[in-house]
Amino acid sequence: MDFMPKLTRWIFALLLAIGVVACEQEGPMEEAGEEVGETMDEAGENIGEAAEDTEKAIRQ
Repeated sequence: MDFMPKLTRWIFALLLAIGVVACEQEGPMEEAGEEVGETMDEAGENIGEAAEDTEKAIRQ
């Protein structure tokens, strides 16, 4: 009878350890998503700078 609670604890500990390790590793989709996010941020900054340059050109 003592075997099942011990087995349950070991299984839970193993699943918890696997979950922690899996969360620390970035997969290819997460890396791709981060790259897309960075690219979009850069594009937004470039568009903002272009708008400022256009505004300055129009005012001159």
